[in-house]
Amino acid sequence: MKEIKKAKKVYNMIKVPDKLSQDVENTIDDYLGYKTKNSIWKKVSCIAASFLLVFVVSINTIDVFAENVLKIPVIGNVAKIFTIQHYIKQDDTKLVEADYPIIANTGNTELENRINKEINDKLDTIIAEAEQKAAEYKEAYYSTLEEGQEDLFSPMEIKVDYDIKFSSDEMLSFIIYKWESYSSFQEENIYYNIDLTTGRNITLEDMLGKNYIDLANKQILSQIEERKKDENNMYFEDELKFKTIQSNQDFYINENGNVVIVFQKYEIAPGYMGKQEFEILK
Repeated sequence: MKEIKKAKKVYNMIKVPDKLSQDVENTIDDYLGYKTKNSIWKKVSCIAASFLLVFVVSINTIDVFAENVLKIPVIGNVAKIFTIQHYIKQDDTKLVEADYPIIANTGNTELENRINKEINDKLDTIIAEAEQKAAEYKEAYYSTLEEGQEDLFSPMEIKVDYDIKFSSDEMLSFIIYKWESYSSFQEENIYYNIDLTTGRNITLEDMLGKNYIDLANKQILSQIEERKKDENNMYFEDELKFKTIQSNQDFYINENGNVVIVFQKYEIAPGYMGKQEFEILK
């Protein structure tokens, strides 16, 4: 707590560059002047994004602040690894808001460039596909709108964000989320587990050993049986019943350094159960 207070004190002493300050104020003014059904949420998002921008600039340009904040457990690791590229695009077809995670300060520029390009290309593709879907959705809507019928069209909302699950000098695990909201709600997740010393993607075998399939299967089946004791929990049976993980199984590394196997909605259980996650102990 003392370290956090110390870092906060240092942060409060930072003079924000005039241009950055003006950019933040202009951005907030733009949002405050724009009225939509989600205006309150957007105002909050804008202010939060502006704070993060100041935080990121401080981490990367102001030595005294970086020196103190990087010493704080968890916050230090996150700040050391990540900055943020915030992207907003809006028209009468869609509203796109994305936070691109950017790896930095690992000491390996080649690794950073490769991973950042991979992430950037992947997110660019995801957003482009979502924008195309938004255009098709708008076209389909108006092609079926009958004369005299009330126009209730609302642009598709596309949001991209990320969540850091584990960060150390050796490993980094995070998830990129994409949400689409229009006539229905859709979610897509991309899982990254990276060895920062080699640049390789970390595999389940790396984490759990050569017998990782059997080890994971046994623990997942055991946890499913335990969860089924709650009558509100239901899992598929017969041919749809969980049998084994796949070679490309989604997973992340949690704060304890343990593997968490992830099954997407509808994979092993009805939709109301949502995603299913199982922590695997080696």
